[in-house]
Amino acid sequence: MGELRIQWRKVFSSEKIRRSSHIIAVKQLAHSLSIAVLGGELKSREPVDSKLYEVDLNDGGENT
Repeated sequence: MGELRIQWRKVFSSEKIRRSSHIIAVKQLAHSLSIAVLGGELKSREPVDSKLYEVDLNDGGENT
């Protein structure tokens, strides 16, 4: 089995995307890497919104 390497870095700092209990998916296409964030809450049982946010990890841009 190959070696697993993990690197943490802050990729986005907007208050709009701050949440817990959310779903994150990683998408890689050719030379592009992004994450999609859906759902979540700040207070227990109080959903923040139902928008899908996509953050381009290559340039840090956000799409809603």
